[in-house]
Amino acid sequence: MRSAQPLEGSSIPPPRERAYSLAFYLRDSADHELWYAGKRVYQGGYAKGAVSLIDLDAEPVARIGNPFDILQFYLSRSCLEEVADEHGGRIATELAWPRGAPDETVGTFAKLLIPTLEGRFANPLFVDHLMLAFRTHVAHAYGGLASNRLRTAGGLAAWQERRAKELLRERFAGDMSIAEVARECGLSPNHFTRAFRRSTGVQPHRWLSKLRIEEAQRLLRDADSSLADIALACGFGDQSYFTRVFTRMTGMSPGAWRRAAKL
Repeated sequence: MRSAQPLEGSSIPPPRERAYSLAFYLRDSADHELWYAGKRVYQGGYAKGAVSLIDLDAEPVARIGNPFDILQFYLSRSCLEEVADEHGGRIATELAWPRGAPDETVGTFAKLLIPTLEGRFANPLFVDHLMLAFRTHVAHAYGGLASNRLRTAGGLAAWQERRAKELLRERFAGDMSIAEVARECGLSPNHFTRAFRRSTGVQPHRWLSKLRIEEAQRLLRDADSSLADIALACGFGDQSYFTRVFTRMTGMSPGAWRRAAKL
């Protein structure tokens, strides 16, 4: 949510629901007001890196009197309770975070997500993995989920691992979410991610990246397609992203790898 100008007036209260909006400030913002059910609960500013947690069940209304740049996360109460259940714990009745206090962990998530929002990065499984980790962080840091109550998840059953890998191979060049693969395995996304890593030693998005790079190597060796066409055929959003991932995983750029393979 970004604006080079202050907003006129106050926001309209959203429909009440058991959910939260977590606002992470990407720049200093000095003039804010927040009301819950007509009662002002905050007046002041937010520094870059600050967090404002808003209860969407409290009829929030906000006024922003200056330009702003904010990354907002939507968190339903049910998804947080699902995280707590999967980890064998419970979260507080209401989430809590000192309004305007920084959260370096959320800042790290923001740095990883912004390239995706700006169209400079495309890996749905990686984004899914980030958001699963983000939910767990919020449940722990904002909801009091005790880490000493976390259950250790086992690996996938043989049929689940086989089915997950089949799906990833079938759709490696397109969009595939963790939720879709987890559903085929009869598991929640969080449980599936942990179990997949325990069974294979890597996260699902890293396993998929390896598969895509292997296919790219085959095309580089056996076909005369351009690097841009190979990038698209292997599920990378653009050639620059393909080059970065390929170089990181192989130690060579795609062009250099192709030349070496044809010697």
